[in-house]
Amino acid sequence: MLWEEFKMYEDYKNILNGYRGEFDMYWSDFGIISAISILKDFNSRDWQLLINNIQFQSENWQVACVETLSEIEYSEFIFHIIEILLNTDKRRIKIALLDTVNSWLTQKSTLPEEFLGMLKVRINTMHDFDKLEQILIANLNVKL
Repeated sequence: MLWEEFKMYEDYKNILNGYRGEFDMYWSDFGIISAISILKDFNSRDWQLLINNIQFQSENWQVACVETLSEIEYSEFIFHIIEILLNTDKRRIKIALLDTVNSWLTQKSTLPEEFLGMLKVRINTMHDFDKLEQILIANLNVKL
């Protein structure tokens, strides 16, 4: 019974465990679609498990998670996940976060002012990016 309660989260976690990096063809062709499909069916308990456990996952896993969030409608749960991951010192995770936020803004998603304000502050404190990433940050600042 307990396993069934957490099945969606466990299925999602297992798919993300298979992510091997940005050139993982299986991930880009199939894995991400499966993970997004599961994520769309998350209930509040699944989201809470994700929030509570994301900081203990590998860098690849966290990047894959962020990539799946770009296809999900913004929610308070996502706010907490992004807030946690913005504290990382891992460049790849930060870039994935910026890309996801850019995707939401490009899709004209409605994002709460509190979230946008937090992003503005955090984005402007990020450093050590190359020219292309600096362009992404500049574009995000315009959209924010």
